[in-house]
Amino acid sequence: MAVAWMEGSYNSFVDQTGFCKLQGFDTVSRSTSHSVPMFMDGRVSFGVGTRFRSISDCGRCLRIRRIDRFAIFSFELDSYEYDGARNDSGIDAIIFDQCLDPVCTPGYLDFDIYSPLQPVRDGNPTHLEWEFVPCPILPGEFIELLFCFSNTCHEHDAVARTSATILAGADPFYWTVFVRNSRLPVRHLYLPEHNVALDDDNGWVYRRGAFHLTIPFSLTIDHRHNVTIDLLRHPSLDDYRGGILVPTTIQT
Repeated sequence: MAVAWMEGSYNSFVDQTGFCKLQGFDTVSRSTSHSVPMFMDGRVSFGVGTRFRSISDCGRCLRIRRIDRFAIFSFELDSYEYDGARNDSGIDAIIFDQCLDPVCTPGYLDFDIYSPLQPVRDGNPTHLEWEFVPCPILPGEFIELLFCFSNTCHEHDAVARTSATILAGADPFYWTVFVRNSRLPVRHLYLPEHNVALDDDNGWVYRRGAFHLTIPFSLTIDHRHNVTIDLLRHPSLDDYRGGILVPTTIQT
């Protein structure tokens, strides 16, 4: 269902990471964002922030059918021109961030750009009409799971640590998972071994028991998919200050 006649804004996410952990720290252009492949190669044109109810909206894709007063951006999203603000259609975007500012009413889009100069001399974008669409995943691209712990995924955490070092210093009663590179939203993450559904507040959060190195996961999308993960087998991801990025063979 399309969301029609909403407003929008531009925002620079330089030196920040969005709520959904879909790009790295110290981002100054698309090519340095360390994001998912569909953003890196331009299949989706923008990351956006919006108001949503569940972590399931992280990584969802949307198609903007109409937009007024929208600048023309370079591929790297670090420069723009306003030679005739355009009324465009068919722009694909991906949700990077949750916008909690009061201006972000349901349907509002905040465009992540990397220019410190905001293109607002002709006003923010307006008259947006958009709808959710499946993400443009290519054959052979699979879901990734980014594991964050009490000692990782913060801007000032140490980098280049091994998974064993991370796990040795992590709080065993708290960790969180972010789902990346999914075609459709993931409704639930479930640990069948412990009969636990992960909370969906700040990522998919586990806070109910001791940490296990080997984790059986159940991801509910259209169908249930199961995956067992041995975190010690995977390297840390420096762009997330030591978060552990785990590839899967699952796609929706």
